[in-house]
Amino acid sequence: MLEQFFEHETNRAAFQDYDARQTWAKEQLENCNFVWVQPHEVSFSTMSGSPLTSSLPQEPPIGLMRAPFVLRVFATHLNSIVGAEDVPELECVGSAGDVSSVSRYPPVGALALALTAVSMFSL
Repeated sequence: MLEQFFEHETNRAAFQDYDARQTWAKEQLENCNFVWVQPHEVSFSTMSGSPLTSSLPQEPPIGLMRAPFVLRVFATHLNSIVGAEDVPELECVGSAGDVSSVSRYPPVGALALALTAVSMFSL
């Protein structure tokens, strides 16, 4: 995923060398910048903190957990579990019988793992 980002036609010139890629990755890890979408940098090819912008925007960050890399990892997980069967034995004690555990308990753990995976990509 990062390789696609670095090799994208709009980013290729900025990320020609390894040092530029490392600098960008360090900026993404600072203050967890990788979890935010900036108002004027929403697309996958122009993520916040890229060398295409000389510094991070001064506006307060918006779009918590909606950064393109996070959404891609999370969407991959959600697509892989489409049609998965609920296992009654794994239901929480006291949960309503007609409500599946997924609809009652959204996959926030999976989102946390997606955030972790994206942070590991940047290391």
